[in-house]
Amino acid sequence: MPIHKIEVNYELIPEDIEFEVPEDEINFILKIPESRLKEAALAAGREIREEKVTTYIDGENFAVETESEGMGKVTMISGSKTGVMYYIMWVRREDRQGAVDESSIR
Repeated sequence: MPIHKIEVNYELIPEDIEFEVPEDEINFILKIPESRLKEAALAAGREIREEKVTTYIDGENFAVETESEGMGKVTMISGSKTGVMYYIMWVRREDRQGAVDESSIR
């Protein structure tokens, strides 16, 4: 799977600000209003896609649901005891199942 490098628009961070630890920079970025982030993305020629992501965690098991305009609702479920991962694409009424292979996780 190809890895896509996303360039960060540092114009959102004033030049005179220095952060002592990476967490400080992250907290600063998280406080930037959504409208300003959208403006910067549009100015950079980026397409804005919105999705709703919900994560459920139960011990070592987890599920992630994603809803977007293009893909509809997609659910991924991981069972730690079985080592099986389920991927459900609700719009297509299609599901896939596969073994969890830790060597493919990067």
